[in-house]
Amino acid sequence: MSSFAKLNFKNNGKGWGPTSEPDKFTVPYAPFKKSDMIGRAADFTTDNSYYNNRRNRSREPGNEAFDYQFDEADANSFNLVDTSKAKKQARLSSSRYREKQGWRHLRDRDVRNAARKEAAKQANNTRNRRFLRLHMAKRDSRRRKYKDADAPDLVASVDVQASWKVVDTFEFHAIEKMRAKAPSVEDITWCGHLEFYEDMYERVNSKKPVPLKEIEDRDFFYESTLNDPIIENLAADSKVGGKVFATDTILATLMCASRSQLSWDIVCTKVGTGAGAMLFFDTRDDSNIDYLTVNETAWEPPTDKDPESINCKSKLSLEATMINQNFTQQILNPNKRKEFDEANPFFDEDEDDSKKPAAVGYRYRKFNFGDTPIVCRTELHGVAIRKGTEQFHTSYALNEWDAKLAGTTPWKGKLDTQRGGILANELKNNAFKIGKWTAATILSGADQMKLGFVSRVRSDDADSHHILGTQFYKPLKFAEQINLNVSNMWGVLRQLIDVLMKQDAGKYLLLKDPNQKNLRLYSLPAGTFSDDESSSDDDDDDSDEDDE
Repeated sequence: MSSFAKLNFKNNGKGWGPTSEPDKFTVPYAPFKKSDMIGRAADFTTDNSYYNNRRNRSREPGNEAFDYQFDEADANSFNLVDTSKAKKQARLSSSRYREKQGWRHLRDRDVRNAARKEAAKQANNTRNRRFLRLHMAKRDSRRRKYKDADAPDLVASVDVQASWKVVDTFEFHAIEKMRAKAPSVEDITWCGHLEFYEDMYERVNSKKPVPLKEIEDRDFFYESTLNDPIIENLAADSKVGGKVFATDTILATLMCASRSQLSWDIVCTKVGTGAGAMLFFDTRDDSNIDYLTVNETAWEPPTDKDPESINCKSKLSLEATMINQNFTQQILNPNKRKEFDEANPFFDEDEDDSKKPAAVGYRYRKFNFGDTPIVCRTELHGVAIRKGTEQFHTSYALNEWDAKLAGTTPWKGKLDTQRGGILANELKNNAFKIGKWTAATILSGADQMKLGFVSRVRSDDADSHHILGTQFYKPLKFAEQINLNVSNMWGVLRQLIDVLMKQDAGKYLLLKDPNQKNLRLYSLPAGTFSDDESSSDDDDDDSDEDDE
């Protein structure tokens, strides 16, 4: 039987493993833990790169003995045995590349969606245009029916008699094309007095309105040209050299005639012939020129179909006129006055001691209008201190009477943020009235024009109002804003004066046709309106005698 050599075992009392190393084999020893993966004689996964050194920084230095060591001799003797084609490894996309691809996909998707939306929008716009045309056609149809129903209200401001002869007709489309250079101007005299503007009204807003006061202790005058004693004296003064005499209200009405819708009339009286001829623009005693219109140029202007309603045309006109009067006086400081050389020519202290004249400055000016100089009475309503200097201003009030009107923006709460839109809507509905105010301000030579925004406290109460805001405007810039051409203003006046100066001495009437866009010039028989006045006076005398 075979025998086995006796094995000698040495007990390691200090631990485990061999107690000594063989002399022939020097095996490097690397300390390790029980949790480390061992079993490889050489580590081919590591190198001496900086990255791997950082990654394996926690490795013990003894492990370096197991790292793979490159041998050049072994490398030269190595030959490739596998002759099969190497499979091309698919390139793995980096996270940044994948992110870029994702964004590109989203971009392409957004472009496609935008194209679809644009195509849908175009199609929708086409449908909207068709709907808008249909809507406008229906609205125009309703408007025609509305105008036809209210045709009886479109009557002339004066009854045209058969004895009146038509001298000339001025079409509005031709009037709008007339042009003339603005004349030079000089002041002749000042009358009345002015008060200074109260700056507190600059801070008034729609959230903190100020009640509109009723001014009862002041007299307001709307005297016509021939009832003005100052104009009478200036016409008799040869040094003045005036040929045409009028008030700013009359001239402003003629200058903005093409904007009007309702009928109005102006009496023209020519005195003398040749170089000594004079022309007086005047109004009848019961003329409606001095009364303010309300929503005259709106799609659906007020009517008098219901005379008892507070929103009928005549009552709205009276309400707007009273609001304008009270506003012009309330925004002034009565303790700061500016007196002129002559007193108010229309105020008589003997008639009523309890009242005083309204703070109005009458500025008589001469416009050197070629060979027909114009003498005009203009009005100023106050003095404002701007940048340390005194500036004259006119003041007018726009009024809101129904906040629920179609196509309008309620003033309460919206005036402060949407003033431009509200003013634009007022320009659409009251183009003639605002144009007259602007023309009168330019004629007066005022530095500023003050606009006030006044509204009813309640829509069903025509007696209570409050001021929601105020705004100063430069007259010429404001004229450009409302598309009022100054050269056209003077061109219209030039044409009318030239036609009238060619006529014989007598009385004429300029009448705005109630149903057509034109002005008609009538030749009146002698004493047409004066006979009516005298007859009415005779009737009054007869009635007084009967009472006695």
